[in-house]
Amino acid sequence: MERYIYYCPNCHYLGSAEHSAPNEYQGCSECKSAMVYAGYTKAEWDTKSKEEKEQIKAQLKDKYPASASSSVNLPSPDVLSKINDNINTIKNILMFYLILSIVGIFFMIINFLV
Repeated sequence: MERYIYYCPNCHYLGSAEHSAPNEYQGCSECKSAMVYAGYTKAEWDTKSKEEKEQIKAQLKDKYPASASSSVNLPSPDVLSKINDNINTIKNILMFYLILSIVGIFFMIINFLV
């Protein structure tokens, strides 16, 4: 695991997080929006001068304008996974009742014919 630098287009927060790969989801600790990978590891970032860091922050602000990110606030993958699990549960319950209804209709037809 390595620490990577992430940038929040919504509130312009810059921070690091430990992940196994730089493209994993990272939520902003300030505004809870999705952050983007800034392109640097923590070790690389620490070697930059203050002027270089300010220049990189300005480039990230230009590349990810706040208005574009604040209009679309996507839920985290954890929330999407829970929603998917709930939808699958509802689907399974509905399939059970559908099959139960078909079997019931089949028995009603059999009893009617006999």
